[in-house]
Amino acid sequence: MQLLDELLASYDDAKNEERDRPDEAQREAERIEALGKNVCDEALQSLGKRKASDNQDTSGGGGGGSKLLKIVSMMKEDDKAELEFRKFQYIKKGT
Repeated sequence: MQLLDELLASYDDAKNEERDRPDEAQREAERIEALGKNVCDEALQSLGKRKASDNQDTSGGGGGGSKLLKIVSMMKEDDKAELEFRKFQYIKKGT
């Protein structure tokens, strides 16, 4: 009888974990998206500061901001690709 109770408890635990897995994946996706947004915001702020200092200085040596923006956008795309991969893994694991 005790073995049956333990088996039922294990089954319930497994079902609860399976039920909570999509919520956990969603929270992870939101966390990654928030981190990407923070990086993008900080990069844009830094770019704004650089442009303001470039406008004050009349030397024409710009272009660094566009490189930074490209790097940030590549990082954001990488985060999205990783998120899609994790979703794919979750779906594949669930079936």
